[in-house]
Amino acid sequence: PPWDSGLIKGVQLEGATGWVPADKDLRNAKLIGANLVGCNLEGVNLSGGDLCCADLQNAKLIDSNLTHVNLRETKLEGARLPWISGLMEGVQLAGATGLMPADKDLRNAKLRGLNLAGSDLEGVNLSGGDLSSANLQNANLMNANLSNVNLRDAKLEDAQLSGADLSGSDLTGANLSSADLEGVNLSGGNLSSADLQNVNLINATLSHVNFSNAKLEGARLPPWDSGLMEGVQLAGATGWVPADKDLRKAKLRGANLSGCDLEDVNLSGANLSNADLSDTNLQGTVLHGANLQGARGGRAATVDVAQASSLKVGTPVVFALTQARGLCLESVTLCNDQGKILSCCPKRME
Repeated sequence: PPWDSGLIKGVQLEGATGWVPADKDLRNAKLIGANLVGCNLEGVNLSGGDLCCADLQNAKLIDSNLTHVNLRETKLEGARLPWISGLMEGVQLAGATGLMPADKDLRNAKLRGLNLAGSDLEGVNLSGGDLSSANLQNANLMNANLSNVNLRDAKLEDAQLSGADLSGSDLTGANLSSADLEGVNLSGGNLSSADLQNVNLINATLSHVNFSNAKLEGARLPPWDSGLMEGVQLAGATGWVPADKDLRKAKLRGANLSGCDLEDVNLSGANLSNADLSDTNLQGTVLHGANLQGARGGRAATVDVAQASSLKVGTPVVFALTQARGLCLESVTLCNDQGKILSCCPKRME
C-alpha cells in the first residue's frame, strides 16, 4: 500500500529484506508503532513521516532525511542518526529513548526546530550546534556543553540548565522563563530580547552578556558585588533593578546601561568605570565613592555625590570624584543644596 496511507501501522519489518523502494522515497510514510529493529535505512527519505512509538533500535539512519519526522516515544537505542548532516531539522523526539550516543558527543549537531521537550540531556556536548527555534521545555540540560550554540528563539521554559556552559551562545529571543541557570557560564552570550522572567541566575557568570531589551522581572541575579556581571549590556532591559534600588558596591565595570532608569538608585561604592551611561536617568542617584573613571553619557540630572553638595549633570554625564581622573566633561555645573550655581567645571578634569 502507499506508505502514506496509514495501512501499515504497527507492521513488523525486523529482518525483512527488499521492502525499501529502489528510489528510497518514503516521504510522509505512516509507520506508527512499526518494528524496524536493525533495519538499514541509510539514505532513505523519511521527511514528514510519522514513526511515533516505532522501534528503531540499532537501525541505520546515516544520511537519512528525517526533517520534520515524528519520532515521539520511539526506541532509538543503538540507532545511528544523522546528527550533523542538517537532515534532522524539525524532528520531534519528545519521549524518545536512547537517542544520545554513549559518549554524549553531539558537537555541531544541526537540529533546528527539533522537539526535545522533557528529554534527559544531562552532560550532553552540543557545542557549536544549531538548535534555533528548538523546543527544550522542561528538558534536563544540567552540566551540558552548549558553548557557541545557536539557540535563537528556542523554547527553554522550566529547563534545568544548572552548571551548563553557554558561553558565546546566541539566545536572542529565546524563552527561558522559570528556567534554572544557577552557576551557568553565559559569558559573551547574546540574550537580547530574551524572556528571563523568574529565571534563576544565582552564581552565574554573566560577564559581557548582552541582555539588551530582555525581560528580567523576577529574575534572581548574582550578587551585584560579585564581579560576575562586568561588561554586561542592560540597555532596554526591564525588571533588573532591585525593588529596594540597592546597588551598593555593584561591580559593573564596562557595563552598557544606556537609556536605563536609575532614578534614586543607591550606587554608593559601585564600580562603573568605562560604563556607558548615555541617556541614562540618574535623577537622585546616590554615587558616594563610586568609580566612574572613563564613564560616558548621561541624561541631565541632579546626582547625590556627597553629604553637603550635589552635581548637576548635563550630557555626557561626568562626576567630580577622586577616582574619576581624565573624564571628559561637558555642561557640568556645581550647585549647593538649594540649587544655587556655585561654579562651572572645565571640559577636562585632571
